[in-house]
Amino acid sequence: MSTAIRAASRAAPAAALLLVLFPCASAAQTPPGGGRDRNLSAKGGEAGGANRPRPARDDYSTARQKLLDAARTPEGGAPVDPASLDAKDFGTLVTAANDEASNRKLPSINDSPENNYTPEHLAFRKEVYGPVRDDPVLREFLRTLVRKAATGFDVNGTNAAMVLADDPDVADLDAIFTGYGATIPENRTPLARQLGRALGTARTQEPRPPRFDEMIERVKADAAEGKAVQRGAALEALYRAGEGELALQHLKKLLSQETEPLEAVTVLQACARLLQQTDVDPFLRSRAVAVAHAAVESILSDTSALKASQSIGGDGRILRAGTSFLQDVGGAREMELVLRCLSEPRAQQLLGMDGLQNVRVGLARARPTMSDEQGAKVDEWFLKLIVDTGNRLFALEEDPMSQEEKRAFWEARDLRYNAITYFIDQIRRTKSVKERLWKEADLAELLVTIFKAKEDVKDERDGDVVWRGVAEKLENRACALELLANLEREFNKPTPGIDLFSEGLAVLCNEVQAPPIRVAEILAFRKAYAPGVMFEFPIGKEPADEFVKRTGCMVIATLGYIVHTGGGKVGIEVDAANPWPWERDGKPPLEPVKPGAEKKDEKAEEKPDAKPDEKKDDAPAAKGDDEKKDGERR
Repeated sequence: MSTAIRAASRAAPAAALLLVLFPCASAAQTPPGGGRDRNLSAKGGEAGGANRPRPARDDYSTARQKLLDAARTPEGGAPVDPASLDAKDFGTLVTAANDEASNRKLPSINDSPENNYTPEHLAFRKEVYGPVRDDPVLREFLRTLVRKAATGFDVNGTNAAMVLADDPDVADLDAIFTGYGATIPENRTPLARQLGRALGTARTQEPRPPRFDEMIERVKADAAEGKAVQRGAALEALYRAGEGELALQHLKKLLSQETEPLEAVTVLQACARLLQQTDVDPFLRSRAVAVAHAAVESILSDTSALKASQSIGGDGRILRAGTSFLQDVGGAREMELVLRCLSEPRAQQLLGMDGLQNVRVGLARARPTMSDEQGAKVDEWFLKLIVDTGNRLFALEEDPMSQEEKRAFWEARDLRYNAITYFIDQIRRTKSVKERLWKEADLAELLVTIFKAKEDVKDERDGDVVWRGVAEKLENRACALELLANLEREFNKPTPGIDLFSEGLAVLCNEVQAPPIRVAEILAFRKAYAPGVMFEFPIGKEPADEFVKRTGCMVIATLGYIVHTGGGKVGIEVDAANPWPWERDGKPPLEPVKPGAEKKDEKAEEKPDAKPDEKKDDAPAAKGDDEKKDGERR
């Protein structure tokens, strides 16, 4: 399967090309066809960059036709077994459909996951998946995906369930119910949502499906007792199945009695989408928010010594569930509380890597609708973390870290990751964020310093061990490189001290263990910047870290290229459909130069081609690897 990653930008800056091990390449190849890996998601567009609309990489009809061809009975052969079809091909179709929905500017599911069920999305899914659902072999294939026990991030299974639940027959309903029962409670909410939708449709049919009563009774029993997360999932299923009054009675009972905080917030998190419905009693919603707020506040006010077991146990689970619920259902007051969780060390430890990431994603999603004061507070907190880190690393030679400070530096790695990725997400989405980054004059140099923090350098002074160099987490270094690529494209300023294309390519090549190539070939390819020419090289192995591989691809894509992966090779071509903004304005691109060559005069590029407030910021949100990968946010 092929992957294509693109983002509108342009050629690399006039900085010396680093001598790294590049792969064997051929610069005169036809662009590879086909789809792209589901987990290598990136978008580019005519307005520039990732997160922007763009011409489809692989239109959904091509991806769909591959499934239809695979399901066709060979002439004179036996019928195709639905279980033999490749789930990855369905994943490619899901990705292509999501891209097309973004291009058409359908109501964004990042703004509200309930937009999945708007008339626009229902009609779009019928257009895209209708031929798949109408094919008997492929419909049974969708059912096989749904019957399996779902994992925590089962994109294929949940999307298949959503397609079937749009217009379910008896066999579809049975398949969704089977998957619901096979899935552990912790992973059940997405399937419960689709089971509820399917049951709601079945309720209106005459006669009702044979197992309808059995299914409703099972969901009612799950909502009444059992694990808290199971009850929450079942409550949403009941609500969507037409048993809304019963679901709300369970919630009222939960909120009116002395329920343990962990139990209460776990139920609330699992049925948060229910409480977002417009026909839910606002007093019930307010009561639920107050319960979660109190639970989080209680943990933040605790000053007792923190035990390691609390992060994975009670307090950590309460904080993760509580903050997730408050970000989904709460208002401005709750956002202030959530921001405190990022800034207070005790809460940081309890949230852990996943909890911190969920908080950051929620803040980024809410950022365009925040007040100016609240939005600025979020921006400054994340920016200060990056600036302080860069300044500290820059000063290491003269002021080395102690052993204790080095340990603290490593423990804060997840905070730095979330700070950098916050700005990658926001720089083209929110105008005020972009304006703030433009004002931080040394930001590029500080990000370069973070990227160059590749190894620990130990020393001894006055009998104590000190560190003149510390190694940053590889994911953070790669993300710093991607943010630098975005800064260069948005502000048309060369990045000081490094060549972003070379470094992005090095990250990608290291992950796939590509063999060396001649530097002259990559220089010639970049300088020509010619549409229709493919620079290709083989993949030595599957990457150990898909995220790092994807980020390396995105650095290159942000600089004005499309990156194809799949079929045992990587291909890079110019993104001719998305010219750089300043090329459209008649200004020439920055050009790569050979190592040691004199840099061109950059005085003309000291200011961005357009002021930040001249850029459009109406781009739809991109579905990134940090969101819940169940086809829609939980």
